[in-house]
Amino acid sequence: MNVRKDFTIMTGLDLDSEKQILQRSYHEVAHATVRERILENSATCYDFIPHAERKG
Repeated sequence: MNVRKDFTIMTGLDLDSEKQILQRSYHEVAHATVRERILENSATCYDFIPHAERKG
């Protein structure tokens, strides 16, 4: 999932709070694997990697 928006309102929130906000629009965030990485400008970036859904 690639979400590129201005989330400056989420600055200073912990990961659980950010997930609650994102789940309202992106339901797959609830069960996604989270990967944390530090960008070149020292900002923290969270990658939400969705799980493959099983049918049947």
